[in-house]
Amino acid sequence: MDKKLQINRNYYLNALGYINATQILLNGYKSGGVLDESSSVKTIQIWPLYYLLALSAEMTLKAGLVLHGAKVEDLISRKKGHNLDWLLEEYIKIVSSVDANLKWMINALNKGEFRYTEFYGEGAYVSIIDHDNFLNLLRPVLQKDHTEALNRINDATN
Repeated sequence: MDKKLQINRNYYLNALGYINATQILLNGYKSGGVLDESSSVKTIQIWPLYYLLALSAEMTLKAGLVLHGAKVEDLISRKKGHNLDWLLEEYIKIVSSVDANLKWMINALNKGEFRYTEFYGEGAYVSIIDHDNFLNLLRPVLQKDHTEALNRINDATN
């Protein structure tokens, strides 16, 4: 298998794992009342969720970027490879557009703004819909690039 396709596969599997872990944690938070709008949510309780969301976005964008010829050195560098804004900018250069809500959420994740309620105003709450919406926006991006990678692998073996 082509080296870039192998790297894409690794990023894809990591992205899928983080997306699934995020969904499991989100479901647990919902059923345990941690994300109950009537309770005060502490940053320490929800930080793992945002960490997983950020890693889901990072791995999804990297999977697409490596598939379309990005330098692996850039993707693994601390300066660029962990910067969601940079990854998103590079990804948009390839696909020309990304859902505005997904772009906003990735930018907010990169800045860590989801962790602070003052970002939303006094007593504000990030609704469960935002978390689910983020995952629902991220999954098709990952799937589209994975489908393209599988097609390339099939073409190479035929």
